[in-house]
Parts: sequence; structure tokens; C-alpha cells
Amino acid sequence: MSVSDCSDCPGLSHGEKVFSLDELLKMGIVDNEVGDWLKENPMPAEDPLMLLEFLDQNAANGGTQITSTAFQFATMDSVYLARKHMQISHTWAFYYASGIYVDGNFLNYPGQVVPLPRARTVLTKLIHSYSQTKYTVDNEYEFFSY
Repeated sequence: MSVSDCSDCPGLSHGEKVFSLDELLKMGIVDNEVGDWLKENPMPAEDPLMLLEFLDQNAANGGTQITSTAFQFATMDSVYLARKHMQISHTWAFYYASGIYVDGNFLNYPGQVVPLPRARTVLTKLIHSYSQTKYTVDNEYEFFSY
């Protein structure tokens, strides 16, 4: 599998790669349902698509739901805002690798201080539109990291 030729891809960060939809499908980054949606709904440059892989079936919300695990946001600021709101409304879905305690009111333990899980519960990938037929994948962004 080859990454698309980027000799004509200005504006990419160091190490960032551009993929065609076919490449994203072959790599398993998106499934057929998301692929079909992308074919019918070309992504504007500022509309990131967030893909979630639920490791313990927790649910997420925000943005426009495309499939049960894909959500499109108007801007990255919208992604950050959804994350901030979910840290309050769905604290139980977040993790903190080195350990952190949060107000138990967030986790239905009023008056207690409760540790967040240390292991990831949901894997996250962000797909950004590079052009009408090319995409970049951000594997580093951790939506559910507190």
C-alpha cells in the first residue's frame, strides 16, 4: 500500500501524510459505511471527522453523528468544546494515564473523590480533509484523555 504522492501537497506538518479514500478503506481507518458517507458528503477543509473505537462500549456525543462511531464537527474548536462538555457530563468515559481523582459528583458518587481509569476506554482518530479527494489522519489526538 502506498501513501499518495505528496510532491504537490503544500502546507503539511512534518511527518503528516495524505491518503485517498481508497487508502483509508484499505488500511481500515474507515469502514464502508463511513466511506460511503464521505463519497456522498465531501468534507470542507475545516470540518474534522472524529472516529471513535469504543473499547468498553461507552458512548460519546457531539457534532453530527455519521455512524455509531463517527462524528463530524464544524471546526477543531467544536471538537475541543465537545470534549470540555463531555468531561463534565460523561467524566466516567475519560482516563488519565498517571492517575487523577475527580469530584465524585461527576461519577454519581456525591461527596466523594473518585479516581479516573488509567487505561484508555475509547480510541480516537481525527480525519481532516486535505482536498476533495485527499485526507490526513491525526492518530495523536486523544479526545478522552483528561
